Amino acid sequence: MNGMLAVLEKLFGPCPPERQAELVRALQGLIAAGPAGAPGAAGAPAPAARIPFLKTVSGLVNTAGMNEILPPIGRRYQVMAYAFSMNSVTATLVRVLSRGARDEELWRMVFQAPSNVSCEANPSTSYPSALFSTDSDAALSIELDASVSVHYSLTYWESD
Repeated sequence: MNGMLAVLEKLFGPCPPERQAELVRALQGLIAAGPAGAPGAAGAPAPAARIPFLKTVSGLVNTAGMNEILPPIGRRYQVMAYAFSMNSVTATLVRVLSRGARDEELWRMVFQAPSNVSCEANPSTSYPSALFSTDSDAALSIELDASVSVHYSLTYWESD
């Protein structure tokens, strides 16, 4: 405490001896309470929710059947944005599935582009909302009903 008194006296001038004990008690109270606004301090605002680390996976699938995009990791994938794009004149069913203890369809769309034109779907939302999520410890897969090229991009976070 004497070191703190010395610093305060340099900043604000000498402290009368009869007030030093009062000043030491006040300093001890401030130290015990922690800095103003610190999480857990009396009257401090609640800490803001942390946005999880967002990740993006992008690629191309062109094989009819199941195409695993994200492997099972013991957590849930929360997808907040996606984009699918293709330019095939062949009508193609694209499904996104959660593949764990059970298969669950999360999203589906039929794509068919006119000649020399690309068609796409690209909805998004903002955290903490998700467009869809997998079961815990499930893979995220894209299933095509035809062998056409479909470009994809998914933005997601992982949750328990």
